[in-house]
Amino acid sequence: MAMSRLAQAEALLQEPLTLDVLRQYRELSMHLDDPDFQKIQDLAEILFVVASADEALFAAALAEDLI
Repeated sequence: MAMSRLAQAEALLQEPLTLDVLRQYRELSMHLDDPDFQKIQDLAEILFVVASADEALFAAALAEDLI
């Protein structure tokens, strides 16, 4: 059985934060019809805080509108 989008988003939080992880997260968070949409959106706050700790990653993520 495939993982839910929420489970996929939570799994991304366990990985080292990269632009690719942020891109994957953005894709998951674009599904407005998902019943867990709000929970997935709430995880964005964690990604924002983690990304802000790395100035280069944060700047690149902002440039790509990932956070």
